[in-house]
Amino acid sequence: MVDKSKIAKLVGPRQKRIKSWQNEILTSVHAQPDWLARFREKLETYGLMLAKLGGSVNEGQLEETLEKVYVAERELNTLAEDFRLETAMLNTPLR
Repeated sequence: MVDKSKIAKLVGPRQKRIKSWQNEILTSVHAQPDWLARFREKLETYGLMLAKLGGSVNEGQLEETLEKVYVAERELNTLAEDFRLETAMLNTPLR
């Protein structure tokens, strides 16, 4: 049986990150619609994976799902960082 407190420690901060990305990126006027749709889809998939973590019955299921979460998380972090760099360049005054 999986320790529910362990799952809560894994999921809680990631749910906060989802909310942060939603507020920062999904509400931006600078993002291209096709890029935004792709990011939203990946974010929704990531959220579903986190929900699946909560339903893990044993350590094996937990580890398997957690590996998928880590891969999705890296991809979302890369996309979010690219977005931040692009918007920072848009907000930099020309000299």
